[in-house]
Amino acid sequence: LAKKFGCQVKIKTGIQGEARVMAKKLCAGVFGCSIRKSTLFIFGGETTVTLPKVHGQGGRNQEFIVACLNYLKNKKISGNWCILSLATDGIDYHLGSAGGMIDNHTLETIKDNKIDLVKTLENHSSYDLLNKLGANLKICRPTGTNVCDLILFYREPV
Repeated sequence: LAKKFGCQVKIKTGIQGEARVMAKKLCAGVFGCSIRKSTLFIFGGETTVTLPKVHGQGGRNQEFIVACLNYLKNKKISGNWCILSLATDGIDYHLGSAGGMIDNHTLETIKDNKIDLVKTLENHSSYDLLNKLGANLKICRPTGTNVCDLILFYREPV
């Protein structure tokens, strides 16, 4: 469908590892490459989150999204972009959330409100932050499927 709308599409499967590490790695790759037309990067796999005994709420897809915001907060990125990370079964640890979605406007909100992303990541409280930002992917019920997690990056050229 993205190709039908004139987007270039790049797909990579087998994504695994700690959500924070993968967020940094994928952001660096996606935002570090040059594009000439709108591009949709699709990643499939499943990241992990190593939790301490005491932690907040949020799943691996939500933590991935917050880690992306943390990585991108000090980068100079032009143009419109969007990142989506979701569990295909519809449940990202917290019942009622399938993951999260952010864009260049979310990043501006983080900067304008001086939100402490490092503290959010340290506390593993991504669910609460994404709820406040309106960036949590709300669901009505589980999907009944469980293929893998999907991570999508959309970028428009400058």
